[in-house]
Amino acid sequence: MKAIVCEMCDGRDIIKENGFYVCQSCGTKYSVEEAKKLMVELQGSVTIDKTQELNNLLTLADKARSIEDYPQAQKYYEQILLIDPQNWEAFLFGTIYAALNSTNKTSDLSVVNNCIRSSLITMKDYFDPNSHENIISTILQNLYKIEEDRYQFVINEFLTLSRSGGSYMELLTRWPSIISHFESIIYMLERFASDVLELFGNKYANMSFCAVNECVCMYNEVLRRKKAEVHLGYVTDTLEWFDENHMNLLIEKKNQLEAIVG
Repeated sequence: MKAIVCEMCDGRDIIKENGFYVCQSCGTKYSVEEAKKLMVELQGSVTIDKTQELNNLLTLADKARSIEDYPQAQKYYEQILLIDPQNWEAFLFGTIYAALNSTNKTSDLSVVNNCIRSSLITMKDYFDPNSHENIISTILQNLYKIEEDRYQFVINEFLTLSRSGGSYMELLTRWPSIISHFESIIYMLERFASDVLELFGNKYANMSFCAVNECVCMYNEVLRRKKAEVHLGYVTDTLEWFDENHMNLLIEKKNQLEAIVG
């Protein structure tokens, strides 16, 4: 029996689409002549070993991630999960990039938060301790990307509202939603910091400090913008909706972590 084997990922799930043979694992297209050259003879009973295909997809995903091609990376991680639903790397980064690539900038981040905690637990229990610091740092850098993306959306919404000259009722309707989106970003970073401390103690407190410090910086920036930009005549009302008590708690946590980090 013969089969076409993809030279990019070693996949065998190849179908003909619009005159080309297309690998369903990595998306590579082959002409008819190219596909003929990839035809191999499968001897005896066929047992499909997808190890090589899986490794190749992981390589492709890693390359896409390294050049910040997050949609392509997400696609590869989703392909990996179809082959190996328990793959830790694909579960983690597939979830992160799904959030980063989402056009809905107000979507719930709890899936990301839960995924990260689960991944940190798996890493702590099964991974070489020498790899922990690099993985935790990589997770944090990706959270910064989600933060930047979502935070810019919040700021744009805020500026649109504050400069629109809208009514007080419009302010009452839209402002709490903007604050809610902002707080979900804060909570994402704050929970990461707490999970790292809970699972690893003070060993990686420097990264917990960086996450909490970023939260404080965001709070300060939003407060500054509110004071500078809101000129609808309702400044006092909107400032009351801003949770400065939470910011003060984060500042206290930041100072505690700073003392630990030295």
